[in-house]
Amino acid sequence: MAAAISSILIKNRDPEAYNLGTIVQNPRGCTSIDLDAACSNLVFEPSGPIANSEHGALVLDLVRYLFQDFFKRSHQTGLYNRQMRLWQVFSKVEKVEFKQLEGGFFTRTLKPALQVAFKSQTGHVLFLALVVLGGAEQFNLVQDFLTQTAKIQGRQGSYLLRGVFIVQSEPSELEKTRQYLVKATNGEDPVARYDSYLPSPFFVHANLLSFATGAETSDLAAPVSSVETDGGECELEESGRAVTGFSLVYPGLSRIEPPRKLLMDAGPASTSLT
Repeated sequence: MAAAISSILIKNRDPEAYNLGTIVQNPRGCTSIDLDAACSNLVFEPSGPIANSEHGALVLDLVRYLFQDFFKRSHQTGLYNRQMRLWQVFSKVEKVEFKQLEGGFFTRTLKPALQVAFKSQTGHVLFLALVVLGGAEQFNLVQDFLTQTAKIQGRQGSYLLRGVFIVQSEPSELEKTRQYLVKATNGEDPVARYDSYLPSPFFVHANLLSFATGAETSDLAAPVSSVETDGGECELEESGRAVTGFSLVYPGLSRIEPPRKLLMDAGPASTSLT
């Protein structure tokens, strides 16, 4: 039996108010207040079997993090300039589908990982996420995920797939993935690091996240509030449970790294794929 696919719909509470589309159309002209208004306008609506999904709460927290904290911090730090192709399509995502990965030929077994697809109104995958839940040989899961990424890129055509997010919690496994991304994206270069661009056959921006999981609950539709931590990342608090917290590992945006001016001076990210 194939793993069940669960989904989350992303909508604007008020279509006439500030939204992500408003921001990406004029990123240099918007303020932090505009960003807050656009992200607060988002509604994340679980659909189908997500309420009964074992990992539904984790994925919902990831979606909230990406569309609220990551989107805003990308703008505030200037990272959006280096990953413009990915950042722009956040406004076009209307549905998130996720499932637990499977393996085996004759007997299908579940792998300790989730694949999350962020889709447009037309059903095209605009970016992907891999959430590694634990276990050994995690880097093999990452490699398999990137192989799948290349296949989706080729199947959809026109470079519609713009980026990937790899999400892990084990420090040693995070470091393996980080080292791979540094090498694959020319991360020793202070500007190319922020592009974090995987070339052929992927043609995507790649971001590595860490996460720490709290207690889960089935109350997925409850509203959340954001609280900024000392590291600048955003942890979510929700009534009834401790919500998963995420941090951007690569390319890192800590206070000791090059400030926004360096990223801005490097100019806008190229949209050329040739």
